[in-house]
Amino acid sequence: MLYPLGRYNVNFDLSAMAVLLVLLFFQVYLNKNRGRADIALMVLICVAFSSCLLEFLALMMRNNSQLFNYDIALAINCGEQFTHALTLMLVYVFIGFYSHPQRHFTRLERVLMTVPLVALGMMLLVPLWRSHIFNLLPGGYYVRGPWYGLMFGYTLLYLGGSLVSILRHRQTLGVNFYWLIGLGCCYMVAYYLDFEHPYFKASNFVAVILILVASFVLNRADTVLWKGIGTYDALSTIKNRSGLRLDAQRMCQGRVAVAMLDIDKFKRFNDVYGHQRGDDVIHHCGLELNKLFPEQCYRYGGDEFVIITHLPAAQFVERLFLLRQRIAELQLEGVAEPIYITVGYCFGEPTDIGDMLSLIDAADGNLYRGKKATRTRIVGPEAIIDT
Repeated sequence: MLYPLGRYNVNFDLSAMAVLLVLLFFQVYLNKNRGRADIALMVLICVAFSSCLLEFLALMMRNNSQLFNYDIALAINCGEQFTHALTLMLVYVFIGFYSHPQRHFTRLERVLMTVPLVALGMMLLVPLWRSHIFNLLPGGYYVRGPWYGLMFGYTLLYLGGSLVSILRHRQTLGVNFYWLIGLGCCYMVAYYLDFEHPYFKASNFVAVILILVASFVLNRADTVLWKGIGTYDALSTIKNRSGLRLDAQRMCQGRVAVAMLDIDKFKRFNDVYGHQRGDDVIHHCGLELNKLFPEQCYRYGGDEFVIITHLPAAQFVERLFLLRQRIAELQLEGVAEPIYITVGYCFGEPTDIGDMLSLIDAADGNLYRGKKATRTRIVGPEAIIDT
């Protein structure tokens, strides 16, 4: 398949670079509580910017014969192919860290993850192999080789791995599960259009827009800072007391479930491991809360959290057990002991804000009963139901 010098679309890449620069600024200067997923996202943004820049330069040379220099154009095209492939691998890493914040890739996983990237890099370095992927002729013609379809397979490989990671943690991702699936499908459609219509060149721009959407939807703390509102807690990334006051009146409809919880012996984390580690404990507990009770959980103060939801009673209690389990399984860097919580909960049908405050007090009373009974308990309206 031979593509002569023509008018390749460079506007999408220019727009993508502008969006990435703005996004990177907010990620670096506004996101102060960076987990592994946040760092992976920033690296992904930088590599995606490099890929867009290299593709822009490559297309400019193809569009203008006076700018064409074979050796420079060849290096730029190889760099664009490689950075695009690296971007896909970083998407897989980001999804892995986001879907499971405490995930550690094993040595075998790291090897298997990088083998396709290394193999592609070797193919691009060896002229004979590179010509089977693409060949840039001295006249500026761009020729797709018989192995070019491997690039599409490479994309499917990493996006497929990301999909598996999402599906494995679909129960705890909440509504973000559907966001991630939708974003992946949109990118595959854009990439296929570029594959079939090489002059269009919109896949990078679509990928950048999807990264932007992901940053807003998945990174709660950044969303709050961008909007400039004060209803979210920057440390835990969930709503604060201001958010609770705004939502409480709206929730006074029908039967609600209310829970009050706090972290057992939280002062010990600050005293033994330092206040930074204590902040990490608050941050990751907030992340787990938001996965199981999205937009229905609040940091009440210190290490205390509140949940208000219309979930059925059985499902609500089941999620409380899962929350306690997931928090106990957290493995934070620099913290050598598990994190336990005690939960008090109750049910009611509030008609006004006063009734809602009474339910919160009742849940707090059950929490106190759990603390008095040696902690790490889930306490309901009648009795301690779990040890």
